[in-house]
This record gives sequence, C-alpha cells and structure tokens, in this order.
Amino acid sequence: MASFNVIIIGAGLSGALLANGLFNNGVQVAIYERDDKETNREGYHIYLGSPALAGFKACLNSQQLDAVLGKLGRNSSKTMFTAPTVHDAQFRKIIELVKVPFYAKSTPINRSTLRRLLHEPLQKAGCAFYGHIFQSYEHFVDEYGCDKIRVQFTDGTTATCDVLIGADGSASRVNYQVGARNLVPLPTKISFLDKGRLPYSKLRELPEVLQKGPVFAFSKGIVLLFAVYLPPKSTSVSKDVIDKNQPVYEEEEASWYWSLTVDRDMIPFIQLSDIPQRRIFCQSLVKTWSPE
Repeated sequence: MASFNVIIIGAGLSGALLANGLFNNGVQVAIYERDDKETNREGYHIYLGSPALAGFKACLNSQQLDAVLGKLGRNSSKTMFTAPTVHDAQFRKIIELVKVPFYAKSTPINRSTLRRLLHEPLQKAGCAFYGHIFQSYEHFVDEYGCDKIRVQFTDGTTATCDVLIGADGSASRVNYQVGARNLVPLPTKISFLDKGRLPYSKLRELPEVLQKGPVFAFSKGIVLLFAVYLPPKSTSVSKDVIDKNQPVYEEEEASWYWSLTVDRDMIPFIQLSDIPQRRIFCQSLVKTWSPE
C-alpha cells in the first residue's frame, strides 16, 4: 500500500510554508505551481505578526527559521515590531497604534525574498513542481479500497494523493470546484500601489516619522499608506560605520512602498487602464494635503 501523501495546489507564501511544515514532519508532499521555476514576481511588502511567526516556528527547521528572521525589516530605531502612526490630511498626528496594547504589532519582509526562502528547501527536496496549471480533481477508490484524489492538470498530466489542499490564491480553481464562494469583490474601492529602491541618500530625505514605521493618512474617502523596508545587514556593523552616518541596513534589498485607496466614484474613467500618468493622477487626489 502506498504511503500517505498530500498535494498542494499553489506555491505562494502559505502553500510553500505548509509544504515545508509537512515535509519537515515526515509527510510525503508535492506542491504544484502554475508559474515557471524562474519566475520572480517582485511583489510588495508583507507584514508579519506573531501568528505568522508562530507558523514559521511550527513549519520550519532552525536553519530555515533563522534565514527568514534575518530578513525581517527594522525601522530607523532598529525596532523589529511596530505599528502604523495615523495622521489626518495635514499630517497632524491622531494616534500612534504602537502604544495601543491590544493592537497587533508586525514587521515587514519583501514578498519575493520570503518566497525564495520558502521555495529553496522544497526545490532541494524535489517536491516542488512548476508550470503545472490545475484543471480539476476527482475522487476515486483505489484497489485497496482507500479513498484517493486524482488531480488533473491542463497539460494532460495527473497526480494522485490522499489529501488535496488548495492554496492557489483569490481566484482558486480548487475552491471553485469545491463550491466555495467566500471571496467577494469590493467594487466601491480602488487602490493604487507603487514601490521603489531605497538607498541611504533617499532614506535621509524622508521625514523622521516615515522612518520609524508605517504611516496612515486619511481624508474624505482617501487613505494613504507609506512604509519602508530596511532589512538588517547580514554581517555585524562596527561602531565606526555608525559614527560615519553610513547605512546599517542592506541597501540593495531596501525599498519604499505606498498605496492610495480611494472611492471608485472619485475616478472619472470607466476603465482603470484609461488613466493617463497614474502617479500624477494620484498626486492630484491629495494636492491639498500637507507637503509631507
């Protein structure tokens, strides 16, 4: 009789973490991803709180965990866990959520960095398969009378498992076949997002409040979020370097990120693709705000 095995559809962050957890605990697992192996979607920052760290500790071995923890961002005060500061449109502080005891603190990491760290052990173990697009699944009973799941991919190949897990995102084909309709679109809100590199020269130009942690500002249906990701240097930094006012973070991996969420009726275009020069359009929405 074949051993118990699990198939995971979707090798995003959650699917890859779960696959590591199963493999590290002796469960036969295979994870299938529609993208090619070399695909490197940069993505934006993701913020991790204590539940995420608990998941890492449960699923990763000590070496893998240390690799992830070493890439968690710090702010200018070298603090790992923080929370947003909320301002109005004139950049007057309303509340520092880090001082609210029951508000969950979190720390940023680059999505592509975390994805790479989670995929490397799976690739080494030979249980990650790329370029496989899920089509459907079916239940059957094998020759031993055991319940099994046969997974069909669009290229005509199949795979068999005891448990099938769908981790294929918001447009999950697995969920769709199961009948789950738990994700509901919100057409009344639209978000614009942007991201860029953050060399030390640019960091020093930012207002101090933006260096300490994420910042929210809002007014009349518009919400702006700004945050930076400052991963620590992989090697220790001497006092001499700090005294010279040099960066104490990995400049090559550091980045800034902002999002602007607005009411859909503020956008005078039927198709979002029709918006010319989107950054200038976003600036026009907040032109009466404080210069910060």
